[in-house]
Parts: sequence; C-alpha cells; structure tokens
Amino acid sequence: MKFIKKVKNNYIISSPTEDIFNVIEDDYTCSPEDEYYDMSWDDYKEDEDLEFDSSEEELSARMDWLFDRSYLQEDCMDEMGDTQWAFENAKKLRPGSWLIHFTKVDPRKIVREGFHGADLNHLGLTKGGGKRLDGDHALAYSVKNLEKDHFTYSYYGNHCVLFQAKHAVEAWHRGDDELQTIFHVDYVGPMYALLEPARSQVLFPKGSELVKDVHEKKFYEVYNDKEELLFNIPMSPEGVKEIIKRVSRKRS
Repeated sequence: MKFIKKVKNNYIISSPTEDIFNVIEDDYTCSPEDEYYDMSWDDYKEDEDLEFDSSEEELSARMDWLFDRSYLQEDCMDEMGDTQWAFENAKKLRPGSWLIHFTKVDPRKIVREGFHGADLNHLGLTKGGGKRLDGDHALAYSVKNLEKDHFTYSYYGNHCVLFQAKHAVEAWHRGDDELQTIFHVDYVGPMYALLEPARSQVLFPKGSELVKDVHEKKFYEVYNDKEELLFNIPMSPEGVKEIIKRVSRKRS
C-alpha cells in the first residue's frame, strides 16, 4: 500500500486545470524598461490626472493605452507567451462552477456549435490585439464575481453564454484590472444562451419581486441547447443567479 501511494505521488497525471494553473504561475523573466509597464490602468489614470466624460470615452483611451503597451511587451510575448505576463494570482475553481461568457455573436450559435478556443499561451490581450492561435481555452467571468457594470457596457458584447465548467482557473488580469477565468472549452455543460433581443421591454408576471420598473430595464431571452425559449430574465447579476436557480430546480 505504501508503494502504491508513493507511485501516485511521483507520477501524478496533469489535468487541464493544472495545465492552466501552471501556465499562469510560471514566472516570466522579461520586463521592458519603462516606468508605466507595471502600472495598472487606475494607477496610470491617477498619475496622468486623466478624467473622462463617459465610460465609452474611458474605454477608448484604455484600448489605446493597452495598444501602446503591447509594443513594449512584444519581445516578452514572443518568447514567453502573453498569458504568463497578463495573469497573476491564479485560483483553481471547483468543477461545475458557473461561468458567463459575453459575446457579440448570437449565443445560440455558441451553444449549438461549442466555443471557439484559443491557444493557452496567448489569452492575455483579447482587448488590445495580441496573438490568437487556435486552441482549447477561452475566457469568461465567474458568476460569483458579476457586477452591474458587466451588464451596463461590455467590450465583448451584450449577449452571453451561461454554463458550468469542469476545468477552470480564475486569475487577476493585470491589463484589464479585473478577475477573469480561463476555462477548457471541451469540458463545459450544460450551456444556456442569453440573448438580448432587439426590443427593449417585456411583460413579466404580476407580483414579481425580482423586477421593478421593468419597462426601463434590459432583459435576456434564455434558451437551452435545443434553442427552446425558456423564459425572460432581467439583465443583471441577480437575473443570472435566478437563471441558475430555475434551471437547477428543473434538472433535479
């Protein structure tokens, strides 16, 4: 028995979760000599005394800032892979964790065909350019960390795919100043498409405690993997958590 335990400890088979974790935690040794290179966006704004009239104006400035830094990172990324530079403080998520992926395409297509993955070493600059090689990984947010701002304006799009992931690692994205989750696209399910319809209002049942002033709120149409419309739900963190409650009750 002791021999078996020793063999198990010496010959652990790497899992997709471990692969993601190890890539993020590998030390990168290349660092351009520039005073702004290791600054966060918030620190840069404060240092330069920047102010913006709208979130869209700030987003545009932030994209320019990331683009400028991409030239400083080019040599490092060619050698090390930009995932190692962009992410830090990795945390493995439990199998079955609920994630949400924002998209500009019809989310029903993703649910039907699956995620288009990218190379694990090149996931760090999805907003500022970067290298996008085909692979088995993609980015999402953990439902536990969703905030209202995610639904006010998303660079990635207003539609979503809600799903459970078997292999996922959450980490801090240094350039975007937020927590993001890298997951393996072949180990997900069930998946639900959250489509923002063209119209801007929907009628909810009377007495609904979940919705107030519903005509002024955005909402999602929720579809299953058979592209059946299940229900409508407010576009908010509370709305997403309500989806999970409803589909979980239905499956149990």
